[in-house]
Amino acid sequence: MVTRRKFIQNAFASLAFAVLSPPPLASASSRIFQTNNNVDLNPEIVSRVQGEKNLVELARTGDFEDAWVCVETPGVKDAYWYNVGKNISRDSVQVGKDTLREINKKHKSPFSLTRYHIHPKKKSDKKVLDLKNVLPHPSKEQYVIVGLPAEGDYLAEFMAHEYERKSGIIWGKNKVVSYLGIAKNDISEELRNILRNIDPEERKPYLRKLWVEACSTGLKADSLSIAIDEFNKRGLKLEYYFM
Repeated sequence: MVTRRKFIQNAFASLAFAVLSPPPLASASSRIFQTNNNVDLNPEIVSRVQGEKNLVELARTGDFEDAWVCVETPGVKDAYWYNVGKNISRDSVQVGKDTLREINKKHKSPFSLTRYHIHPKKKSDKKVLDLKNVLPHPSKEQYVIVGLPAEGDYLAEFMAHEYERKSGIIWGKNKVVSYLGIAKNDISEELRNILRNIDPEERKPYLRKLWVEACSTGLKADSLSIAIDEFNKRGLKLEYYFM
């Protein structure tokens, strides 16, 4: 009998399986996306599946963080992809409210919107190197664990939800892209209420504490599935699939 742990280990050898499979869409193009430091409201039009493959390729080859938005319309096979990152660096990227507002204006309801935050491969490698005192020989599972959404990604998801709730502008859901795959992160309603009721300056440290607890448990067990369970137990909702 193949255990879940053994299944994950075998899959890492080929990097060719999905913990969660994204729903299929026909691909209109295989054009590779490019990172730049300017917001571009002239969209690339490809399927969500192909667009996500392109973003993973950006994470594998790029040196800088980036941000993209995918807009999908029910019944339409291809999606609109916007490069929305600005002030990009090796460690950060910004997405402006005005940019999301303009994208909302360009599309008629109903539509869905997903935000993607790119964590480049070199950044993921650096996180593992920073853990060398504890993990002298990081496994591939540990590479993934430390490349999962950071506390800043959860804080951004919280703030986007609050802004959407108050403004009516659709911010959609957040996904974090690494060179191995894509994580979908969200916050439980219980944790959301906690964050609403604490000092704004304390939100990121609070999320950092939860993040460290979840990652540490997964790292000690060398198990991505355990790390995901630990995230979810703490209200840091998380799904992951390999690309």
